[in-house]
Amino acid sequence: MRTFEEVMAALQEKVNQASEDSVQTSYKCEQCKDQGGWIEEHEPVTFYSTVVKDAAGNVQLDEFNKPVYKRLPMKNEIWVTCSCQQQKQIERLIANSQITSEFQKKGFKNFDIEGHAPIISKMRNEALKYYNNFAEIRNEMENSIALVGQVGSGKTHLLSAIANGLLQQNISVMYFPFAEVMEKMRENEFALKDKIVHQAQQADVWFLDDLFKPVTKMVNGKTTKVPRASEWAQERMYEIINYRYLNKKPILLSCELDFETLLQINDAIGSRLFEMCSSYLVTIAEDPFLNHRLRKVYHA
Repeated sequence: MRTFEEVMAALQEKVNQASEDSVQTSYKCEQCKDQGGWIEEHEPVTFYSTVVKDAAGNVQLDEFNKPVYKRLPMKNEIWVTCSCQQQKQIERLIANSQITSEFQKKGFKNFDIEGHAPIISKMRNEALKYYNNFAEIRNEMENSIALVGQVGSGKTHLLSAIANGLLQQNISVMYFPFAEVMEKMRENEFALKDKIVHQAQQADVWFLDDLFKPVTKMVNGKTTKVPRASEWAQERMYEIINYRYLNKKPILLSCELDFETLLQINDAIGSRLFEMCSSYLVTIAEDPFLNHRLRKVYHA
């Protein structure tokens, strides 16, 4: 059997080891030690009454043989949420937004306008103006932006810059690349249709990228671009766009097609989008020289 001194020495060693472990512990957030916040005690604002007891636990009585009461302050503890929780919420929003890691890098500062046509600078300025005014126009009818026209002119980059900025403000954004999402619905035999439509309706901001994105086909022996605007696709788009239109929920729209073409495809969809985006609308006329992906070809 160990002596008393040996037992105490073993206990002290455990205490020392626990102390060392606690010192070595690293936290993602040193402020709250990864607890999400902390409790702060404030000046009491409420009090309660309780009977007075003696050391033996007996209730003290007054001269009229009535219990003696005393007034005590009630603890005023407040949970303080750590600032790291807001960052975690932003990270969750980014993960749920479907915006790819590559698009998360897109910003206004890394959008190159040097050497480009004036329309590209105009598009950037309009996107930046929309972003700066978002808080003021968010609940208005004309609370959306549309960048339409020439492929490769930077439409998606600028709308991604807006989306990334809004996500940092704790505003949920759903990225919706039209062709990919439509294909995803078809692959699952439309099992995800209702879920995807609901998410697109409810997101704070809906980033609709490449609406009715054209596909190149042979028509009468000639190649031509045909919008992917099947009856089913139009029904799904109307379902989402009409909901957002009625509830004044912002849309970030990019599209190769101009509004004249959109109205010809479906005037109900086109007219709603036009009304929502009319204050922030830039149309880039078709010009291969504006396609930044081909810049090395044309500027060799």
